[in-house]
Amino acid sequence: MINILIILLYAIGNQFEISLIGQMSISDIAVLLFFLYLPTNRKMVEKLLDDKDIIHIVILYLFLVIIQIASETILNNSFENSAKSIAVTILSLLKFIFLWLIVSRKDGNIKWLLLFSCIATILFKKTDIDATYSQIVEGEAAAYLKFYLAPLIGDILILITLFYKSKALHSLFIVSGITIIILGARSMGLIIFFTGIITLVINKQRKISKLSMIIWGVSLSFCCYILYVIYVDAVLSGAIISGNSSHQFKQLNNPYNPIEALLMGRSENVASLAAISDSPWFGWGSWTNDVEYKYHILIARSKGAVFDKSNVKHKIIPSHSVILGAGVNNGVFAMFFTFLIIFFFCQKGSISINKYNPYKYLVIYSILLLIWHGLFSPISHMRYDFPSYFVYCYYSYKWILLEKKKQLLKIKMLKSKKIK
Repeated sequence: MINILIILLYAIGNQFEISLIGQMSISDIAVLLFFLYLPTNRKMVEKLLDDKDIIHIVILYLFLVIIQIASETILNNSFENSAKSIAVTILSLLKFIFLWLIVSRKDGNIKWLLLFSCIATILFKKTDIDATYSQIVEGEAAAYLKFYLAPLIGDILILITLFYKSKALHSLFIVSGITIIILGARSMGLIIFFTGIITLVINKQRKISKLSMIIWGVSLSFCCYILYVIYVDAVLSGAIISGNSSHQFKQLNNPYNPIEALLMGRSENVASLAAISDSPWFGWGSWTNDVEYKYHILIARSKGAVFDKSNVKHKIIPSHSVILGAGVNNGVFAMFFTFLIIFFFCQKGSISINKYNPYKYLVIYSILLLIWHGLFSPISHMRYDFPSYFVYCYYSYKWILLEKKKQLLKIKMLKSKKIK
């Protein structure tokens, strides 16, 4: 019962922030206080020290922090900006360890973490945007749909899979994903859609070979491209009014090229790559200003637009990727270790995916979110969302290892009975 209460308080605390080394949630502060208590709990300490994977991830984080400190020091960046950047990394690790220690204490705690997170989002999440049902349906509330409603729908769908077992649940994901794409939240819609599609493939295959993966991959890619062409036609003809899709597609030389559409929507990454190539070893320092607007001008050019200084909301070097953002801030080595951390959890999660795993929807969804945010979302996701995704992947990985041990034990017992 105490674990469920802790998870509840953590989920609620995540929705309330105070100004301390940037913005910190009440849960962030509680986690820091927890680590003051942790050394006194011998059982928890031994659990962490006996887990080689935990030691491995701690070492990766440690290298990342050392690189950040070295970079910020060499670049003589301001203490405030340096502290905020390093705090993001440290809190990401501490929150993961905290959540792992809590949810792994009892089977089922992982469900409560997602449930209470959904409830806390509905009841307490502060948002400056609001919308009516008609505005959402008519495509006039893209921001509300993208940043609040669509992620919440995705979490609720995953929650359903944890409490209700059905072989047809993948259909709910596929239909919901397509609906959300049509309404204007393309990235979240695709993630929900592909969660359903991948689960469908896994449920159909007893054993997934490399050949079957290639066949499924090619077939799905072809089908998805056909659906993309239909979607573009509908947007350009005005049949679908979805946020800023029509405006974006009309700016493209070839709107039927999904890669060009992706680059248009995430043009900050073009600027990030240019910034990394200009200062690869140590980066530019966290939250460093784009003094001559060099990289903002590059973004405008990539869109075929004329640069206007008055349109720049934030003067810092633009970045919209967790991985590339680490490179912009602290150089290629920081980018490399950030990638390794994300890859570690994606790999552990993927190992655990099979048709019998009750957490397969949760893991697939988490991996897709880690990949998307890792490539195309602000670096703040490393601290806010990634610890939960990390825990979901790692919990599923440990669950599958435990199941394999149970099966081996049963086989040994059966063999010993036959001998007797």
